[in-house]
Amino acid sequence: MNLKPAIFVNPITRSLPDFLIAVFNELLKILWVLVPFVLMYAAITIITSRGEPAKIQEAKKIIFWTFFTVALIVGGSTLLQMLISAFRGLF
Repeated sequence: MNLKPAIFVNPITRSLPDFLIAVFNELLKILWVLVPFVLMYAAITIITSRGEPAKIQEAKKIIFWTFFTVALIVGGSTLLQMLISAFRGLF
């Protein structure tokens, strides 16, 4: 078997904008993996609540905060991209 060793790149050695973009890209990767599982958990909580208002409210909070987090990370990433492209000459 011909295996190549893993190569790790230290993101801190790059410029600050490139580092921030790398951080947000990794957050987005993690987010897109976790969000479906959290939404499935909320759906299962609603289904198994048997009409209990407390469990339904808990599931609604989970759904709200999941979408809030998605909007925050995606919005932050988009804002970062816009600021970096606007001020590219200054960095």
